[in-house]
Amino acid sequence: MEKIIWTEGFSVGVVMLDEQHKHLIKVANQLIEAPRVTTNSETISWILSDMLKYAQVHFKSEENLLRRYGYPQLDKHITEHQAFKKQTMSFFQEITVDVSTVPNNMLNYLCEWVVEHILSSDMAYKPFLQEQGCS
Repeated sequence: MEKIIWTEGFSVGVVMLDEQHKHLIKVANQLIEAPRVTTNSETISWILSDMLKYAQVHFKSEENLLRRYGYPQLDKHITEHQAFKKQTMSFFQEITVDVSTVPNNMLNYLCEWVVEHILSSDMAYKPFLQEQGCS
C-alpha cells in the first residue's frame, strides 16, 4: 500500500477539521510504513492507540460543529463514526490476542476508511458548511 499524500482535494474547507484530517492521514501513513512490525511492539501499539484516540477527538469536534450548524445528515455521519470506532476496537483487541504482525485487512480497512470517509462523507458536508459561512 502506498503512502497517503495530503492534497487540497482532501480539504473540507474548515481549518480545524483539515488539520485533524492531516493528523489522521499521518497516523495511517505510520501504519503503511510499518506493516511488518510485530503486534507486540510498542510502535504498533502506539500507532493503533493514537489512531483510535485521535479519531475519537476528531469525531467529537466534527460532530459538534455539524450539530452547531444543523447539518441535516448528522445522524448518518455519526453512525459512520460509530462503525469505525467499533471496527477499530475490534482490530485492536484482535491483535493483542493472537497475531504476530498487523493483518493486511486491518491495515487496508484503517487506511482506506480514512481516505474514503474524508473524500466521500466529509466532502458531503463541505458545501453545507460553506453556505453557513463556516471556515
